Amino acid sequence: MVLEGLDAIDWEKLSHAYGSASDVPDVLRAVAAGDADALYELYGNIWHQGTVYEATAHAVPFLYELALHPHVDAVSVVSLLRMIARGSSYADVHAPYEGRSVRESPEYQQRIERELAHVAAARRAVVDGVPVLLRLLAEGEVTVRETSAWALGALSESAAESVGVLKLAVERDSSPVVRAAAMLALAELGSPIASTHDTPLDALISALALDRDVIDAATEHAPKVHADLGRLGAVTEAGDPMTFVLDHVSDGRDQARLLAAWLRADDPAVRTAAAFACEEVVGRWRGSASWVTRALVDALEDSAEKVRHWAARNLAMCVFEAPQARDPLWSLVEAAEPTPNTPSSFALGALVQIGDGRAVDWVRQALRDDRAALAYRYVPQLEVDDALFETLLAIVHDVPAGNARIGVLGMLDRAEAVGALLAELDAHPHVCTRVLGDIGPAATAASERLRSMLGHSIQVVAQNAARALWTIDGDRSGLDALHAACVRSSYALKLVLELDAPLDGLEAVVDQHLTSDDSWLHLRAAALHWRMHGDAARVLPVLEPHVDGSLYGRATLRLLAEIGAEARQLADPIRVMVESLERVGVAGHLENAIQADQRWLELARAALTAITV
Repeated sequence: MVLEGLDAIDWEKLSHAYGSASDVPDVLRAVAAGDADALYELYGNIWHQGTVYEATAHAVPFLYELALHPHVDAVSVVSLLRMIARGSSYADVHAPYEGRSVRESPEYQQRIERELAHVAAARRAVVDGVPVLLRLLAEGEVTVRETSAWALGALSESAAESVGVLKLAVERDSSPVVRAAAMLALAELGSPIASTHDTPLDALISALALDRDVIDAATEHAPKVHADLGRLGAVTEAGDPMTFVLDHVSDGRDQARLLAAWLRADDPAVRTAAAFACEEVVGRWRGSASWVTRALVDALEDSAEKVRHWAARNLAMCVFEAPQARDPLWSLVEAAEPTPNTPSSFALGALVQIGDGRAVDWVRQALRDDRAALAYRYVPQLEVDDALFETLLAIVHDVPAGNARIGVLGMLDRAEAVGALLAELDAHPHVCTRVLGDIGPAATAASERLRSMLGHSIQVVAQNAARALWTIDGDRSGLDALHAACVRSSYALKLVLELDAPLDGLEAVVDQHLTSDDSWLHLRAAALHWRMHGDAARVLPVLEPHVDGSLYGRATLRLLAEIGAEARQLADPIRVMVESLERVGVAGHLENAIQADQRWLELARAALTAITV
């Protein structure tokens, strides 16, 4: 009888991702009845995005029963068992993202301890069922055998039982896909072997498993077995076949050579995958844009639309590091009117961002005629001269409301635009209050409206209005309102840092925020503390954890450049990242990996110069 003993467990007292596990018995019975939707409920409750729970270990023995049931999708069940074996604790994984006071509290530590006990119990339960996986590897259909081998690779505790059986599968199984899965499992278990079978898949996976002659094998065989690679669980876990192969290549130039070879493959699916995977290489290695640019330029002429799409998209990223990509990208703009998410739009956007005169002129002209819809998105990237300012001022009220108009309003930081900004103040208060403050004394006509916005229900708007009142006419009520907001708001601290204004009255707030769990609060408080006291000894311990490639890291580097030689103790970790072969910067809004890394490097080098003078 299937699922015998299910009701002997008090599921209601157990928990899963959504609370009580009282629903698990019915879900398991539905799976036994062949309900595929019910099976995928288990992918959301007893396992959820990598996390396992108290109820998970209790469900595992029944999953093994279901894997042997003739009406059940054994592949999906065994895949779930592998995921459960590799599961984690939510609290443990997310601890770095919690505030220090939360993650170091006894309550949080106790939660991690409880959850890790559930993780260990779930893994033990999967390991206990290894005989079922071995049976499925010997007797199942091809897809079941492949998935069972993949699952066994995750269970090092059972290596003594499984390694011999997996080696036998490599030697005797009739399916190259099963042999490949067994070889990958053996490599995962630390016992890699090569296949003696003479097929392209056997040759490729043998090379990957043994880390031997990988480049030659991947160049020759990966295009031939692209479809078969996609049937391997290990490949699905990695993302896609070409990314999986690239993950076994440690040198960026070798990865680029592989991509260039794959872009010349006969199979358009291989060429598409290679064009897509270029982002992986270019986004990781400094200098890599020039390694793949020639191959991507050639791929712009590919007969397959998807290849051209991904080639254009990644070539547009390369242009920030490889100037030779400019002309091929401009040819795309000339060949087809840019429309959203097309090769010509990728090209135009990148060229505008690097200041290519042809692209800038295209946008300027488009703003004056009926092609303006696409051009609006590029306005924030332009240098605004008198002619462009007049164009933007003339069209601003006709620009579609929302992000497009916000982008135009953000460029109108001249006295002549005060009337237009006031007209848009109610509809777009965030940007208008900000830009009026940027204009300064020439925006005095806006003071009354801004004063009425100090009590605005949206904090950012109220704080922008307070800043504007100070920059326009030195209104102390605005500065006092901004100082008051600093008690709770890191954005208010940011605005105060931008102002050349008195900092009196902020000492207690700044001191409080130096130990805040909120990264922006304590970083901006550190900057204010330095400005007020010049006390590097108090500030540097706050900054040290943020010497990294994140957006917090950029703020840290700016402050270190201000502090100068007193921050010498942090020079070494910055220098290591500057000299790294791999990119460091984490992309922010409207950035790609190259831009992020270039901006990070610029800040890092400036900080090192100031620190080591």
